[in-house]
Amino acid sequence: MMTRKRRTGVAVVWATLLVVSLLATAAFAGPAAAQSDSADIVFVFDKTDSMDPHREALQDDIGNVADEFESKGIDARYGLVTYEEDWNTEVRQPLTSDTGELKESLNFETSGNMENASHGIHMALDMEFRDDAQKIVVVITNEDDDGANNNTAVKERALQRIDDENACLVAFSPDSDRDYNDLNTYTEEVDCGHWSNFDTESFTDVAAVIEDEATSDPESTSRDDRVERSAPDFEVIEKSLSNTTVSAGETFTAEVVVTNDGSAGGTYHALITDSDQVHYSERVDIEAGETHTFNAPLSYAEVDKHMLQINHRFLDHVTVKERQLVAENVAVSDGAVKRSVVMPNESYAVAATVENPGNHSGYATVPFAVREDGNNTTHVANETVYLSSGEAKTVTYEATADANASGVNQTWVVQNTTVGNVSVLDGNASGVGIDSYPESSSVGANESYNLTSVVYNNGNDSRMVSVNVAPQDRQIGTLRMLTVNPGESVELTHTVQAPAGGNNGSAATTNATETDANLVRTMDSWWVNDETVSVTVNAGS
Repeated sequence: MMTRKRRTGVAVVWATLLVVSLLATAAFAGPAAAQSDSADIVFVFDKTDSMDPHREALQDDIGNVADEFESKGIDARYGLVTYEEDWNTEVRQPLTSDTGELKESLNFETSGNMENASHGIHMALDMEFRDDAQKIVVVITNEDDDGANNNTAVKERALQRIDDENACLVAFSPDSDRDYNDLNTYTEEVDCGHWSNFDTESFTDVAAVIEDEATSDPESTSRDDRVERSAPDFEVIEKSLSNTTVSAGETFTAEVVVTNDGSAGGTYHALITDSDQVHYSERVDIEAGETHTFNAPLSYAEVDKHMLQINHRFLDHVTVKERQLVAENVAVSDGAVKRSVVMPNESYAVAATVENPGNHSGYATVPFAVREDGNNTTHVANETVYLSSGEAKTVTYEATADANASGVNQTWVVQNTTVGNVSVLDGNASGVGIDSYPESSSVGANESYNLTSVVYNNGNDSRMVSVNVAPQDRQIGTLRMLTVNPGESVELTHTVQAPAGGNNGSAATTNATETDANLVRTMDSWWVNDETVSVTVNAGS
């Protein structure tokens, strides 16, 4: 007569769950089968993509399963069948007592998305069982049986063979409401069947089960009761994330509270996964009546949305965004407004060098603000830059002088740090001017660098302008002529070279030398018409 035991709860402890269910199944098969000291066990394993973490878990724990059987004097052999499509079902390991061979056979790649369990059961029953051994077929899957959808006769023949060949069917599968292809209904249709929810542990003390089966009178005490006396009942009673929106690289915590409402202690395996990637795995012994809280530290490096599961049941969703660095973690170390004079409506660059001195990388928001003629500072724009830990970058904002800012002196401020000043030409004044600046604020000895001259015409007529770049005042150096139309600005670029000695021989730089550690700094000056343009020259001492 068939006897069944059903339990609900949450969690998976693979090694113990398998041992217990197999031993319990042997007991359910009846007194004669329960007294057998031999068992031939075939794992029928769903090899689709989502099962890879379970494959690894079974591979890790198969030695513990064998040790439990051996310690109780049970002569066990193990085989492995993997299934997906019917054509992709195969025997990976014939029945063997060598668990090393079985473990090696579990080194396969999961693939596919069809779960034809019935075909796997047929192939398992075709293996060479011993006459005196209990035949146990263990189906492990996180889905129902797709094979039954396509061919009900395949399922019916498989279940009939279980009975005809005096085998037991053990299934680890989800609890589904599909009564036509859910493996838990299969275990009810055969003479010897046992089902466990894919996330349910029915941990039974192995020694107690063996002792009960060997010594108890089967007529006086039901085996269900004896198994119950030594069975824990794990259930997740609380589950949550410390934060459901996190930054890339930020650590957050998954809290899972598990209680053991059973009558015996057991080992609970907390497995937190996402898209079959294992993020956390821990085993903890929980005594009967006790509760344990798992606090799992988790993090994601990439931006995405994820669904986390505890033992392959929904835990919570988490959204991972790019890390935003707070203002306190972004330092402005330098800045410049290279133009000193601009015309109304003219565009020019405002630059700031920002650093990330913190331990985390992320996106920094750099605020640019302007203060006109010493009045209140007005926020103008934000620029965003990604900074690795310890990295510095220059951020540039392209500003445009407002037509209404005519004749105004502007000070640019980036995160409370002044980076430069610029004057907007008075729209009522007319004339031609030159605004010159170096492309680099410092150069090395003998290094070539560019000087840029912006020639602007704020008048009403076109003008011919000569631009002279010389190493000393009132000398003729590089002379260029150009025509500038009304309201136009024209840029000229001059390539010059810093001298080896740190100055170009002009009187203005003769005494402008300072020493800092092993570095000698001097000023290199050039005259653009009547305007002096200087850079710092760094040279070894």
